[in-house]
Amino acid sequence: MTAQKPHHVAVIGCGLAGGAVAVALAKRGWQISLFERGAAVASGASALPIGMLSRHHTANPTPLSRLTAIGLPITVSHLQTYLPSGEGWQKTTIENHRASAPDQRPQIEGVDTAYMIEPARLIEAWLTHAQAIATTAIHPHTPIEALRFDTDERVWQLIGADGTVVCRCTHVVVANAHEAPALLKMDALGLRPVGGQVTLGPASEADHASPALPAKRLSGVYVPQFSTRAGTFWSAGATYRRGNASQAIRMTDRDANRCLLESIAPEALPRWARQAEAGELWDWVGVRCASVDRLPLVGGLPFGVSSPVDPSTLRAAIPVADGLFGLLALGSRGLSLAPLLGETLACEMAGEPSPLPQDLRLAIEPRRALLQTARQALKARQ
Repeated sequence: MTAQKPHHVAVIGCGLAGGAVAVALAKRGWQISLFERGAAVASGASALPIGMLSRHHTANPTPLSRLTAIGLPITVSHLQTYLPSGEGWQKTTIENHRASAPDQRPQIEGVDTAYMIEPARLIEAWLTHAQAIATTAIHPHTPIEALRFDTDERVWQLIGADGTVVCRCTHVVVANAHEAPALLKMDALGLRPVGGQVTLGPASEADHASPALPAKRLSGVYVPQFSTRAGTFWSAGATYRRGNASQAIRMTDRDANRCLLESIAPEALPRWARQAEAGELWDWVGVRCASVDRLPLVGGLPFGVSSPVDPSTLRAAIPVADGLFGLLALGSRGLSLAPLLGETLACEMAGEPSPLPQDLRLAIEPRRALLQTARQALKARQ
């Protein structure tokens, strides 16, 4: 009897989502081809210089707060496993502030254990491990412009920028965030870009003298200091530009980050002013991806649904394409969610039981997004 060939999956997008599902499938022996539009892995929003892994606080449990509560210790275990030296991450504490009246300083609600992370380091470590344990090829500078299913051979064809087929595979995972609707020719998923700008500056001697100073969070994050490959920095932000995929740096966003800093850490303003005058501040812009209900999309995808479905359609009646999956819309919680959801999707693709309870699995199943978009369209017409 001939041995069965391993499944061959193409993962489109090499950020947190793509890296997490790639390493999860590599553990199962799948052959993996990763395609990235940029020059290297983590070229999009996952190139964030300093990310924060921390609890998601809500007055009552929500699907997102429950997902992050499950996901956070899994991400910590990945840091300890794939970056055991501690390079690219460090443990810290974070003060959570409650919004208050404009003339009052926000009050501290509590202090959590948190982790500052350079996301690209974790993604690189995942893919190095994937290459060590399974056939894994990474293709930077390779945008995928279209997908086509060969009904005779039952394989997917990935079409490159020049119109040629760059890959043929049994499975595809779409993990390219807000670029997914154009690739899938399917605005009905309701995915939207959310641009965000972070302001950073070189860490000062005062920061080095106070390594225990907690990070502080209100609507963004203020980080006292964190060492990356590019140097040691503090950061403030990020802003939220809903529906905006521009990567242009805006002084209004820098001003918004300064206002955030003033509200929760006024003691840091002299440093801001000093570094701004010296031209030492710099800004980084990334574009996150959000769904209609701000929950991720994880699982089998429909293909080519060009207009809203009937809002009364049963979710189970919406067909998904054979071998086509998505890991999308992680929003600003990619560090908390990616390892958990990469494993969740790998379990689905391999026919294994889900690590999530059934209600959470249904909450992130992609077909619900088509119905949400259809209901929005119907409401707008009424």
